[in-house]
Amino acid sequence: CGPCLRSMPDISKLQEKHRQNVTFIGVTRESEQKVTSFLEEESPDGQLWSDVITHRLATDLDGATNAAYMRAAGQRGIPCAFIVGRGGLIEWIGHPSRIDDPLRQVVDGTWNRDAEERRLTTKTRISQIRSSVRSFQRADQWELALSLIGQLEEELGSSTELTRMKLDVVEQAERPDEASEVRDELAELAWNDASTLNEIAWKMANRPEPTELDFALRIATRASELRENEDAMILDTVASVHYEMGNLQEAVETQRRAVDASGGREEFKKSLRKYVDAQQSKSEADRL
Repeated sequence: CGPCLRSMPDISKLQEKHRQNVTFIGVTRESEQKVTSFLEEESPDGQLWSDVITHRLATDLDGATNAAYMRAAGQRGIPCAFIVGRGGLIEWIGHPSRIDDPLRQVVDGTWNRDAEERRLTTKTRISQIRSSVRSFQRADQWELALSLIGQLEEELGSSTELTRMKLDVVEQAERPDEASEVRDELAELAWNDASTLNEIAWKMANRPEPTELDFALRIATRASELRENEDAMILDTVASVHYEMGNLQEAVETQRRAVDASGGREEFKKSLRKYVDAQQSKSEADRL
């Protein structure tokens, strides 16, 4: 599937980065023949998938791993990543795109397992009210949706998950002032969470009429710093914000770093060409 394919190159880069401490295993219920055929195909970047994917792959033909991990954890969507710590216990569960920060903390010994358990408890409670919130949103009953979220905040305290849900409601309700306040709250809660900061900035820069771009640049830059300015996806976001702000030189320079960090992925090259063309057009207009 598309999300799995997009995550695979990044997982291989993480395997290289943490090769002394971490073993990555990609598990599929597809047949070995299907996996082998896939690896012989060409990736979007022109390389064979066998060259792109450098972490281990395993098949789960009897479904035992799926039962022990996915079903046991109540996970239904793929891709889904699990971090198994040194003691053999699962430390974290989530989307591969969000694995960088918890993995770093597990490796360096700063991971707070109790805090993660609280996060998962919050996530479970959120999933229980999510359908009700969405029903209220579909009916344009914004106050009822926000009230339900507020009740859970009183029960569990503030969290990035609840605040993200609240932001979705006020944005859909087209309440820009409230949305701005909630974004500030979400950024403060997620100040050390590169994935969440990047998500906020990317959405802000890619709206039909982007606003508050100074704020978007600040949090995108923070996200990039958290990843030591080596994360291609976040560099791509920083470049996108610069482009929307009219900072074309910065957009081009940052996007070049994104292309390099991604190993030359075509989607990043396409954005680079767009920024270079815009820069050249501006230079020609200035000369005239």
